[in-house]
Amino acid sequence: MKRLSLGVAALLIATAAILLFVFLFGKGGKEAFEESSLSIAEQSADFSHGDETSAFPSEESAEDGSLLKGTVKIIEGGVYKLTITRQKQIGGLSVPVTTVTCRGDGFISIVEYEGHDIRTEVFINSDGAYFINEGMKTAFLFDADAVTPDTLEYEGLTYIESGSTEAGTSVYEYERYVTSSGQTVDYLFSAGSLAKMKLYEGEEYELISVSVSSDISGARESLPEGLEVIDDRSHKDAGQ
Repeated sequence: MKRLSLGVAALLIATAAILLFVFLFGKGGKEAFEESSLSIAEQSADFSHGDETSAFPSEESAEDGSLLKGTVKIIEGGVYKLTITRQKQIGGLSVPVTTVTCRGDGFISIVEYEGHDIRTEVFINSDGAYFINEGMKTAFLFDADAVTPDTLEYEGLTYIESGSTEAGTSVYEYERYVTSSGQTVDYLFSAGSLAKMKLYEGEEYELISVSVSSDISGARESLPEGLEVIDDRSHKDAGQ
């Protein structure tokens, strides 16, 4: 990605935040997730609505994995909200970082919160990926493939078992699977809805909060008005 050419020195602060987000969720996102041992798949910013045939659930597992099938059905509907909360070490403290990804009809909205504050916001449509800074009334426009929105990995899962388990002070129903890469993952459900994922690495595991909903009300469906858009898409340079 080429260096941004900014008109005023104050925008350097926004640039630093954007580059951090690109590292976490863009072309460096895969490495960042791998370092934190998260088994959250990356998916390009397409706007399909479940036309492709899923490898899960299979006919052989029709009697098993019924809870996860409900979550997969929502995802394959094409319009859904995925909320993931993970703990990150920031300045020696463990801080909850929540990423909310809403996929709608022709758009994807991504908002990341650090604690209770909005850290980064991205809006993706057919034009590309807009990194929004409402406070400075600016939006940097990149190619859509600069961002890899969160999605759940369910292709190629092998069902192992189900039962009940404790996490914190609560009891959850769980379904255990092994991914195509050999990682064991427990999907924890509360009242039939996905609530957490337990991702194993050897004898240790990481517990993250996850929810999937077909309700995307409140999601940003268009760009805010009055933004200065700084176009940094690669094809813009091709014609110059």
